[in-house]
Amino acid sequence: MSVRPRIVIGSEAGLLLRLTIRDLRCGSGKYVDFLLSERERVTRIGSKVVGRVNMRGVKSVAFDNHNSYMSNKCDLEGFWEEIRPGKQSVSYQAELAILEDDSEKPIDSRELFASRIVKYEAETTFLPPGQTTVTVNTDPGMKSALDNAFRVTHVSTEPLANPLNNNRYYANIRLGIEKRPIDTAFKMILRDGEMEYVVGTVGAAADKKASFSSGAHVQVDLSGKRVDFILRPSPLAAEDSIDLLEIWGEEIVFKDVLVK
Repeated sequence: MSVRPRIVIGSEAGLLLRLTIRDLRCGSGKYVDFLLSERERVTRIGSKVVGRVNMRGVKSVAFDNHNSYMSNKCDLEGFWEEIRPGKQSVSYQAELAILEDDSEKPIDSRELFASRIVKYEAETTFLPPGQTTVTVNTDPGMKSALDNAFRVTHVSTEPLANPLNNNRYYANIRLGIEKRPIDTAFKMILRDGEMEYVVGTVGAAADKKASFSSGAHVQVDLSGKRVDFILRPSPLAAEDSIDLLEIWGEEIVFKDVLVK
């Protein structure tokens, strides 16, 4: 289990836990896909319970599952006043079970192969409010590599079938990300004239090449327009991760992107 090494008390990012799955096998382990079920999850800081989830969650796990992940997050709202600066232990306890991966059956009706109550612990350091755990780097020697590391492959907006508020449209974003000389964490923004619409965040480790997709509800239909697509550095998005500690600190702007 991993946790961010330093967390600022009161941070909107809260507490994120990452469980790494390594060499989990079911039966012979050959070409068998199954479900890893999690329930009765309890998260503690020291002896204090800060999260309790009884709803069953499942993750599809393939036979080649080395280094896949499960993530759990506690927003810690209502608990920050009880947390003091300094090192603290963080623990995760849950019942994990291996179930058959049969989509035609309800979760509770699938065959149970094995189950076990597990507990994992890690340590983090809580910092006083107002500090930061993210270093922002604007070294001009890296600018060209960063500017060329991202590609906008798709931007579209479409009406929502049943909008619940003034955000009546859905924006869909897809990016291509190459390896970079530094980690990155951005807020994604569509700028139409003087108006800006936040359409999500994207964080990525420097050594990761990936395709990324995201969606967000927005107030207006931008389809058919040309807009600026902005990647704006976001220390908060970095804090909402386990290991993004130093990020690129300048905007990357794509001009005149056609919204489909």
